[in-house]
Amino acid sequence: GSQIQGAQALEVLRGLVFAPVMHAVQAGVSERLLALLNGGAVPEVKSAVIANAQSKVLIVEFHQPIAARVLEEAQKRGALPYPVGAESKYEIPPLFYRLSGT
Repeated sequence: GSQIQGAQALEVLRGLVFAPVMHAVQAGVSERLLALLNGGAVPEVKSAVIANAQSKVLIVEFHQPIAARVLEEAQKRGALPYPVGAESKYEIPPLFYRLSGT
């Protein structure tokens, strides 16, 4: 068999604690945002749903076709326009995914 020691072993242990806690935080934030958006907190939002796409994501439909402008403004304010990969430990800023055309 193989053996993991040192820094790699510590990363595995951190992940065993970190991952479930962060998933719980993400689920709570997603549920709160869903309630706010569907409750009319942002008038431009027609509806929002939570989907499981590698991780929980919030899908937002707008009354008007403003998604491209939202993506531009989000990037100006620090969101990542093209995420490296789902659940990457390096992706701390908000992530904006584009729905696939396929």
